[in-house]
Amino acid sequence: MGAESAAPRISASIVHQRQAQRNPHEWGDHFLYFHGTTANGRTASAGSVWVKPGMEPHPPHRHTEDEFQVIVEGTGEMLLEDKVTPAGPGTMMYCAGNQLHGVKNTGETPMIIYYCQWQA
Repeated sequence: MGAESAAPRISASIVHQRQAQRNPHEWGDHFLYFHGTTANGRTASAGSVWVKPGMEPHPPHRHTEDEFQVIVEGTGEMLLEDKVTPAGPGTMMYCAGNQLHGVKNTGETPMIIYYCQWQA
């Protein structure tokens, strides 16, 4: 999950999960739906992660992009700066650029999280 500079232009479109770029990992799957430069010139990416029980997609981290994450299935914890919050379906996090954040599946079933990042 991360936007990069010098990315291709994102065209207006509707993308189904089966069309997203699937990237399998030890912790689960990352589906990348959009990545590139938006019509207003911002670098952005959007996708989902399917996290196995007891796993996290990566350790808590910081990046320059702003980000929204929403859990649609499963249970876990979301970290924002120094606060850990129990989270489940319908929980949404906003993280400004350079804020420490992370997510971990603490449940017994896969946790599905959708995200959108953009360079502010």
